[in-house]
Amino acid sequence: MPLLAAWIGSLFGGIFTFFTALVGKKLAFTLALVTATAAAFAAMLAATNAAASSVVEIVPAFVAMPASWILPNNISECISARIAASIAIFAYRWHRDTILMATSGA
Repeated sequence: MPLLAAWIGSLFGGIFTFFTALVGKKLAFTLALVTATAAAFAAMLAATNAAASSVVEIVPAFVAMPASWILPNNISECISARIAASIAIFAYRWHRDTILMATSGA
């Protein structure tokens, strides 16, 4: 009888160890995925905030007045901020898609 109990305990212990290792690997991979996605999102958010906060007036008023009838005073900074934001969003989406492809097994 003790031999049977030891064998059953060994069998269930092996099954429990297998499932624990399987769930542990999936949990670690999921946590790494969430961390990588959050880091990519934080980088994209920081880049867009930096680009938006860099839009300031640098041209003197007497030079910008004729141009201000057609364009705003900070048109070059606005264009630069828009391009920087587009690049940051593209980089975020690229990282996100790369992470999703890695998780799908492709």
